[in-house]
Amino acid sequence: MTREECEVFDLLLRGYDPSDRQHLEIFLSRVRSPLSEILLQMMDKGLIRRVEAKEAAHLSVNPAAAWFLTPREEREGQPD
Repeated sequence: MTREECEVFDLLLRGYDPSDRQHLEIFLSRVRSPLSEILLQMMDKGLIRRVEAKEAAHLSVNPAAAWFLTPREEREGQPD
C-alpha cells in the first residue's frame, strides 16, 4: 500500500467517513492525491468495499485486509 492509502485506511478503521463533510476535511488534510482516486485504488486491491444499504451506499474496510495488516503482536488469540 502507498503512504496515502495507509492514511486513508487508518481513518476508515477509526470510523471516519469520507462522505461526511466534517470527516472529509480530515481525509483531505492527510493526502495530496485526489481522494476518489485513492479510494478506487483501494477497492481494486480489495482493501475496502462498497456496501449497499437501503438509504445509501457506504465504504467498509475488508476485515481480512484489516487483520492481515495488523501487527502480529496485536493479533493475539487469533489464528495466524
